[in-house]
Amino acid sequence: MKPAHLITMAALAISSPSYAQSFEDIIALDEQIAASLSAVSGGIAMPIDRRLKLARCPQIPVIDPPALGAIAVRCLPLGWRIRITLIQTKQSAVQDEAPITVRRGDAVELIIHGESFDVSASAVALDDGATGKSIRVKTMTSKNPLTAMVKGAGAVQISP
Repeated sequence: MKPAHLITMAALAISSPSYAQSFEDIIALDEQIAASLSAVSGGIAMPIDRRLKLARCPQIPVIDPPALGAIAVRCLPLGWRIRITLIQTKQSAVQDEAPITVRRGDAVELIIHGESFDVSASAVALDDGATGKSIRVKTMTSKNPLTAMVKGAGAVQISP
């Protein structure tokens, strides 16, 4: 057989439905994992490595409950098992909280509002914080940190 015929046959074999059906659909498996986690714990799993070639499971793979920061996905008839790391192991208030608008180390404008005055100074955030939350900040001249409320990106306020 000529080399050109071998290449054509190999290309046909790779693109044929039987070849495509011989491996587990990783994207569909990721979706099953996401659905399982949202129903059980609200966690988020790392995506499965797309280079992984798992033999197609003849039944729906079993997704074990989260344990030790990971979940296991198993195909009982074929005996394969993969472990997937969780980014977040339980539903937390992170989804309900406002996003972080000031990060630790950010330069912020510290505003002090009084009844008859407004003063502002440069400061550095010592904590992460969302709008409306209190964080510690430090000015260049203060020895001790001050507590201020985050007003938005790059701005915090102290009310006397």
